[in-house]
Order: sequence, then C-alpha cells, then structure tokens
Amino acid sequence: MLWLEEYPIQKTDKIAEKIQSEMPGLEILEIKEWFLPVYDSSVDVYVSQFRKLNIIEEFILRLLEKNIKEFGNEETIQEILQLDAMFISPYLNDMLAKQLIDREQGYLKLTEKGGKAHKEGLLPINTLPETVNCFYDPYFKSYYDYAIPLSTYPTITEQFRYSKEYDHHEVPIAPTPKEISDIASEQGKVLETQELGRKILSISSPVIAPDYNKAAFYGEIWCFDPVDQQVFCRVWNFQTQSYSNEIQQILTEEDRDKYLKMVITKEEVERKTYKENVKKVLVQNRNQTDKNNMKKEVEILRGHKIREEFLNAIDSTNKKLIIISPWISDKVVDNEMINKLKRIAKKNGVIYIGWGIAKERDKEDRLPPQHLIDTLKGIKNSKGQPAIYIHWIGNHHNKEVVVDDYVHFLGSFNWLSYRGDYSLRNESVTKVSNKEIVQEELTNLENLFINRIKSRLSIMSLEEKVLSIYELMFLSTYKETEVGLMDSLLKETFLEMNDENLYQLCSFIVEENGEIPTLPIVLSYLNSNLKDEKKLKKLMKRVKKLHPDLHGNISNWINEKR
Repeated sequence: MLWLEEYPIQKTDKIAEKIQSEMPGLEILEIKEWFLPVYDSSVDVYVSQFRKLNIIEEFILRLLEKNIKEFGNEETIQEILQLDAMFISPYLNDMLAKQLIDREQGYLKLTEKGGKAHKEGLLPINTLPETVNCFYDPYFKSYYDYAIPLSTYPTITEQFRYSKEYDHHEVPIAPTPKEISDIASEQGKVLETQELGRKILSISSPVIAPDYNKAAFYGEIWCFDPVDQQVFCRVWNFQTQSYSNEIQQILTEEDRDKYLKMVITKEEVERKTYKENVKKVLVQNRNQTDKNNMKKEVEILRGHKIREEFLNAIDSTNKKLIIISPWISDKVVDNEMINKLKRIAKKNGVIYIGWGIAKERDKEDRLPPQHLIDTLKGIKNSKGQPAIYIHWIGNHHNKEVVVDDYVHFLGSFNWLSYRGDYSLRNESVTKVSNKEIVQEELTNLENLFINRIKSRLSIMSLEEKVLSIYELMFLSTYKETEVGLMDSLLKETFLEMNDENLYQLCSFIVEENGEIPTLPIVLSYLNSNLKDEKKLKKLMKRVKKLHPDLHGNISNWINEKR
C-alpha cells in the first residue's frame, strides 16, 4: 500500500472531478475533509511453524505408518535403524510431545497428526509470539498498517462529526487473521504461507496506546444529479484508497435531508425553467452513442477552473458581455481585468454590469468603490461612445455571465468580488453553450437592465437619458419590445441637446437601427440646424445607404416644410 504522504489531501478535489467526469452535469454541493483518531496498537500473533523432517524422523514415521505391532517397539526401531537408545529416545519423546505418535499398551503408533506430518514432510516446531505493530480506529473497529501524524495537515482540524470519544475501558476486538496478515505483509513480515505451512493459530488482545497523535483521513463529497434529481454522498478513504460504503450509508441517513434542502433553496433562487432546460440538454448529451466525440453543452466548473474560464470568456467577447455579481471589489476588478474590458471596448463591444443583493440600494452593506465605478464608466469604444454600463439591480442572488450569445455561466461564484485564490472547495458554476438556453438567458438578463432604466426615467438627468439611449441600442431585446421606450427618450432629449451631441447620437442610431418613429423628425431638425455641412452630408449619405425608406421620408418631410 502507498503511504498517505504520496496522496496529498487535495486529492479529494481530484476524486470529485473524476465523479463529475463519469456523470456529465453532476453538481458538487460540498466537499469536506476530516479525520478519525487512530491509536498506536500492537498484537502478539502465534503462528504455526514447521521444518523439514530429517532422515531419522522420516524413518520412524514410515515404520509406524505400516501399523505393524512389532515396529512399535522401541528396541525394534533401534535395531532396524542400528542406532543406540541415546540417539533414538530424544526423537521419540519430541514426537510424543507433539502428538505425532502415541503409546498404546506399551507400543508406539502413528497418530492422524503424525500421518499428515509424514505425508507433507514437515515437522511442527515450538512457536513464539510475533509482535505486529498496527493502528486502531475505535469508531469503525478497523486496523491499519499505517497512519500519519495529525500535525502533517494542520488545516484539517475537524473530526468525524458522528464519532464518539474512545472508551479505553472497552476491550477492543482483535483483528482478524486476514487483517493482521495483510498488515504484517505491508511491513515485510510473512505470517502465513502455504508453502512453508505457516498459519496463524491465535491473536492476543490488542494493546492500545492511551492517547492518539495520528489519524485516518477521509474526503466527503456531496453530489446532486439534476437528471435523476438525486442527492448522494461519496466518501473516499485515503488509507484503503477506495470508497467507504459504510460511512457513505451513515452520512446519507444522517445528512441527506440537509443537502436536499440546499438544492431546493438553490432551486428557489435560480430559475426553475432554466434548470429544467439544462436537465433536458444533459439527458440528450448523456444519451449520445459516440462517447468519444460527445457534445458537451453543459459543464460543471469547480475550483480554480471557474476563474480561469471567466477570464477566458472576457478575452473571447466580441460584441457583448453581461455580468451579474452581487458585489464589486477593486481588489478583483484590478488593472488586469480593466485592461481586458478595455480590449472589448476597442472592438466596439459593450459590457453590462449588474450588482446588488439587498432589496433597497441604501441597505447595501458593501458598496462598490466610487473611483472604480467612475473608471469603468469612463471607458469608451473606438467611436467615443460609452462601452460599460453599470446598474444596481438589487435583490438578485444569482451570479451570472453571458458572453455574446454563445455561452452562459450560472453558479455560486462572485465574479467581481472574489479572485478564487482561496477556499474554493464548495464553489461551482454551470457553463452552458446550448444556443437556445443561452439566448433565453440573454433575454432575461437584458430585461433586468431595461427594467432598471424604466424604473429611473422620472428622476433621470438629461445626460442619463442620453446614455440610456446608447445603452438600449446595444440591447438586442429592445429592438423587439422597447422601441416605444427608445422613442420616448429621444423625444425628451433631442431639443435639449447641443447640435454636436445630437449629431453623434443620431449617427449612432442610424448605424445600429433606424426604425424609431421620432428619428425622421430629429434628422430633419439636424438638416435644418447643423452648421457643419460636411458632417450633415456624411450622415445623410449613411441614412440613404442603410435606410433608403427613411431617407425618402426625410426628403418628403423637408419638401413639405418648404
């Protein structure tokens, strides 16, 4: 058996990853690591031992095997072997003591035990106890050939929560012959072997040390299968390098309801429809016949892989990145991440950030640093337009990310307030690349920002309203459902804006989407008031190329005014 030092405690994470790889989409609810006290122990083992018969012993047993009465006379044996009594008597006495032969009515005869010894050519010899050192686990009444000092892993201080304090007055059960034989074998001792006729005859009561300073370590992994809607536990025994069915059964009986409630709570927080859709995709993926080229549209991320995938998602964004994170920290949104966001802006992409977990903004206990908000809002795209829009969403427990329209992340990872460089054990994120699901989640998240804009319309400044027009134009959802909101904002702002800013806004709207009822009026206004004819010609040329019907309407409207 390999020593535990060769298997660092972090191997529990690897076991969890292996479980997930065998069941795609499996969610790890929690990972724990704990120990059971292990006591130094020793037992005395009595083992039958044999040696080969010498020629005199073999002749004596052969004579007696013939079962001829005269051959059972000591003088006859001496005469046949031509040896004096002083040579023969010690052999006979030893065989009598070992019950290989017996004396009946003055004659020697072979016993059943002696017949076996003659047949096998082996003679039993007096045995002395062999001491075997081992380690005793009083909770499961198990013995191990090794254990490690508790000080080796000082961060693991939790003892198995259902273990009881060991009562030293309790007489421990001795290890079975197989247990002690296996332990001795690991220590280089051979207690039993058929070739040499060695067999364990008895094992003494164990001697247990009064205190413990060593331990047996276990990894506990709680899982949820969204396909079967089942919660189950796996416990890895680092001593045996196998799953412990006995402990799994104990924990399932004691703690399963707790983890079921955890799943139910998460279901209440996260959208149930989303979970059902993910479940359908998982079933389809698992039913694929070509396992080597299995399409993985759902993947569960854990540990450091979450942060890694998130940063990769930022780098791969072309048009739009939406991040929902309860908190924003400048320790996480540092220069490195800001530079990544700037690269999206340079590609004329846009970033939406929603934050907040309290029901009311003034009850948030962790406000984002204002200097950070100002820095982010100051990032512009290559056209000089705002590239990052930040809103307090509030009362939102989900942590989500959508990259363009091809991938969605949902889980427990706080994207903008946690670097993922410590205590990652129980973090997990679902990564979905199914196009239909991602599109649905994109719509849901975009609606969060649209609703936030609607809720603030009455208190918005002119600048905020103009920014909202830019913001809405980048939201694909608005084009189908919120044209009226966009039109209303444009009506309220265009007469209050200076001509240059209005020109910039109209140029942007024309490039993105010209189907806004008020736009022809605004463009006609610019046609009459914009003093820079070069810019005006450029704008109208774009209108004619991109929206010929709109250009015709503007021309007609201008002619009518004349």
